[in-house]
Amino acid sequence: MEQSEDFRLPSKEKKVWQLHKVLYSIKQVSLSWWQTITKSMLALGFKQYKSNTGVYYFIDKETRELVIIIVYVNDVCFMSSKDSSLLLKLKQKFIMK
Repeated sequence: MEQSEDFRLPSKEKKVWQLHKVLYSIKQVSLSWWQTITKSMLALGFKQYKSNTGVYYFIDKETRELVIIIVYVNDVCFMSSKDSSLLLKLKQKFIMK
C-alpha cells in the first residue's frame, strides 16, 4: 500500500492506514439495503414474487389496477398502465420511506 500522490506527507511517505472494519462492512451493505427495501415494499402493501425476489407487485382492491416494481442492484423501475394515478401515489410513498 502507498499514499496517493495528492496526500503525501513529507517524512511520512511510508505510513498508510489499513482499514479492516470498513472493508468488511462494505460487503454487508448490499444485504442491508436489500433487507431495507424489502421491508419498505411490504410496508407499502406490495407483495414479492416467489420466483423472482426482485419483483414486487401491488393490486388495488377497488380498481384492480396493477403496479409492478423491479429492483435490480440499486435501480428501481416502476411500471403500470399509462397515466396511472395509483403509480404516482405509490412512487411518492416509496420516496418518502
